[in-house]
Amino acid sequence: MVHFFIAIPVTKDIKRLATPIQQELKREQQHKVYVHPDDLHITVHFFGELEEVKVRALAKSLQEAISIRPFTLNIGELHFFGEQQKPSVVWLGVEEHPTLTKLYDFTQRIIKENGLAADNKNYRPHITLAKKWKQDASAFNMPNEPIPNTPMQVDEMVIYKIHPKNEPKYEAVFHIKM
Repeated sequence: MVHFFIAIPVTKDIKRLATPIQQELKREQQHKVYVHPDDLHITVHFFGELEEVKVRALAKSLQEAISIRPFTLNIGELHFFGEQQKPSVVWLGVEEHPTLTKLYDFTQRIIKENGLAADNKNYRPHITLAKKWKQDASAFNMPNEPIPNTPMQVDEMVIYKIHPKNEPKYEAVFHIKM
């Protein structure tokens, strides 16, 4: 079975912001995975394995019920998950925004209404740049270039299908327009 997730795609401006940061991270070669620029996104919900018929029904429900209007988020600041000396994930921060929270809550409600498992955790939106720390890598040094807050217009969510052996790995299969 195929894996799916729902996310907000990033704009070209955010890809341009991320590219030099990722290049600096790659020079150090401390992570096993550097996210392809076309795969950068803000995850809203990860499903894992899911039948395509359920994905189609969910996409239809989301599009019919969505009442959220396009909005703008600020993207910036570099962060990490895990230990500072060997972080499991390096990511760009996403502004805490009431409309983003509303979008997340709306999506979780529609997921439940479609008989699927919703998240029961605190939502921490971010854009993953690198992940999976190499055990033999030297201690991590966070790139110290200042990262300007960059605005990003949000006007859709996308349901992606994952192709683990491809590059880029994610295929947009449904667009939910706001």
